[in-house]
Amino acid sequence: VKTVYANTKDKVKFVYAIQSVYPDGSKAGFDFAENVLGPAANYIDYIGTAPYLEVNDSASGNLDDLFAYLFNVGLNPNPSAYGTIANFLTIDLAFAQKYNLPLIAYEGGQGLKGATNVQVKIAAQHDPRMFTVYQKYFTLWNQIVGHDHLFVHFTEIAGEGIYGSWGLLLHGEDLGSQKWDATVALSQTPGDLNFDGVVD
Repeated sequence: VKTVYANTKDKVKFVYAIQSVYPDGSKAGFDFAENVLGPAANYIDYIGTAPYLEVNDSASGNLDDLFAYLFNVGLNPNPSAYGTIANFLTIDLAFAQKYNLPLIAYEGGQGLKGATNVQVKIAAQHDPRMFTVYQKYFTLWNQIVGHDHLFVHFTEIAGEGIYGSWGLLLHGEDLGSQKWDATVALSQTPGDLNFDGVVD
């Protein structure tokens, strides 16, 4: 593959995806490849993770319990607290650094899905607390991995239901949402609706 795309190094990047909660599941493959092909950084550009913020079904019976879990467990900034985004990112980053590769998120965001308490999980998408969840979530990414490391949110527009509520927006014509507003606020001046740099 590298030979085919040899002249497109600046356009084609090679991402090796790992499981965020268990990057060591890829260790054997990496070690084998390095023994055969040499350092991974010679043929892979990034380690890609998918650090989804989820909630135990037992803590999703109502909105207050759900957000208490997200804030106190999922978003706990202690990197040694297992089951937290901080813990997953710290482990993923150490794995990437072992092979001298930068870490990116090939996808991520909140992952409130499943057949239990579906309506509560959907309602959480529109609760003002989701704005704060997203701000804290990306603050952890910036602090642990780095603001300059690519994070691809999954996804921009999608419906809601038992299989998840992945979109920043429900419909293309929506003017915003808690998740959309939170992510846009990370890179744009609040109030600059047309992104021209001026709040008018």
